[in-house]
Amino acid sequence: MADRTTELVPVPVWTPLASVALANRTSSLVDFAPAADTIPPTFAGADNASGITTTGFTVNWPSASDDTSPSSDIDYLIWYAVGATPSLAVDPAFITPKAATSKVFTGLVPGTEYHVVVRARDQAGNVDTNTTDLVVNTTADTADPTFAGLDAATYTETGGTPRVVLSWDPATDVLSGVSFYRIYRATTSGGQNFASPTASVTGAVGFYEDTSVVAGTTYYYVVRAEDGEGNEDANTAEEGVYVGDVAPSTVSPSQSANTTTSITVSWSAATDDITSTGDLIYEVYLRLPPAAFDYDHPAVVTGPGELSATLSGLAPDTTYEVDVLARDEASNKSTPNPESVFTDPDTTPPTFAGVERAERSAPLGIVLAWSSATDDISLAQDIRYRIYRATTSGAQNFASPLATTDPGVGYYEDDTVAEGAAYYYVVRAVDEADNEDTNTVEVTKTADSVDSLPPVISNLSPPAGSVLEPNDPVSFDVTDDKGFRRIIVTVTQAGEGVEEVAHDGEDFRGYYQNVSSRTLIDEGWHYAVRRLGGWSSAPTVRVFAIDVGGNEGTL
Repeated sequence: MADRTTELVPVPVWTPLASVALANRTSSLVDFAPAADTIPPTFAGADNASGITTTGFTVNWPSASDDTSPSSDIDYLIWYAVGATPSLAVDPAFITPKAATSKVFTGLVPGTEYHVVVRARDQAGNVDTNTTDLVVNTTADTADPTFAGLDAATYTETGGTPRVVLSWDPATDVLSGVSFYRIYRATTSGGQNFASPTASVTGAVGFYEDTSVVAGTTYYYVVRAEDGEGNEDANTAEEGVYVGDVAPSTVSPSQSANTTTSITVSWSAATDDITSTGDLIYEVYLRLPPAAFDYDHPAVVTGPGELSATLSGLAPDTTYEVDVLARDEASNKSTPNPESVFTDPDTTPPTFAGVERAERSAPLGIVLAWSSATDDISLAQDIRYRIYRATTSGAQNFASPLATTDPGVGYYEDDTVAEGAAYYYVVRAVDEADNEDTNTVEVTKTADSVDSLPPVISNLSPPAGSVLEPNDPVSFDVTDDKGFRRIIVTVTQAGEGVEEVAHDGEDFRGYYQNVSSRTLIDEGWHYAVRRLGGWSSAPTVRVFAIDVGGNEGTL
């Protein structure tokens, strides 16, 4: 066998890693995993916009490519801003679904410039770095708001200020919204200058008050709506309103003087849009709460331009309310503005001459009599009398009256006396404010129940047999030392029988009741009676009196 050279070629032997690991525990495992993906997609960014409207558009781009991710696994990050390139340092506004090649934008502002940047992102999260800035302008809003125009115009006035109140239903504008309502005013129908509004209010307001109007003028109004793009509707719905003469300004009365029964109020002059200050008349009203003001019947009406008034006949120490309304020449009246006022308390006692006489009364008593007191406030019928009694002259205790009469009574009967005792009396008058006079006029009488003297009837006039005219009186005097309890007068006329009139301590009763009079005289009374129908012939007159002791006297 010929010598040959044999070349040994090493042959790699495949040994499972697990076997190596088992055979030689010091052997290392070898990792064959692929390297991490750090390469971003290849993408030029957004390249066009389509479907542009006033409020939106669609941004388009071609699919990006990547060394590992298929285009179906690539999504897109979108930033956008108004008027300038958006900041890419913030989170994107949108992230598209995978494989998207467009994005629809909605709800945008009409006539506005938008900047859009789109970047691609692969499965490993690598984002390309293109800075392509796609500029897209939405279509401008040229549509007018939808508006029916002015609904109502009403004239009113407050505190003397005339005003016209305008109102309307809201306008609508789906693109830009309603920003303003423009108010146009003219003094002739159709005469508004739509290039120059009289006033404007915001789109959230549905009314306007025009306070620059002048009384005696008719105004014509048109209201138009304007949207956020300056588009104004062209409606010509017009409302006319006449501004009349307004009421004068409100009056603020104040109390300037007062007495126990009067109040003087004064005020500053009111103003009016037409009537001069000097020609304004003021109506003054008064009420005593809780009664209401009667604005149909003023207590005082002043002359033109007068700025004060006095209210009289009031109750002392009383709070009232007064109101003063200014009235212009068109009879417009100012707004009510009442004010509290008050009178002074009554501190003046009555004027009283004191007790005039004391008489015995049956069966055992003393009757006091006096003429009525007068007072600056209280009427005579409202004055009471306090009775002070003592058993020695001048010893009356004026802090403790024996009695107080009812209002208007002119006598008092003291039936608490003792037989044979002497009493000293002072009577004082008291008004409704409890003011008491301080007179010290004193009368005295001894209580005595014995009465043996009959009444004395005298001075009969006319004499018997006289012929009387219809209004002629029959008069006479009746006196008694202790008083009487009944007087009877009989008048006999030929052919007419007997007529009788009787007196029982106070007033006559019978035929002559309404034409009889009684006058106080010393220890008795003077009487006069008349017959309304006259006397037909010479009458026969007889007077019969019985005193408190039962003694009789005749004439």
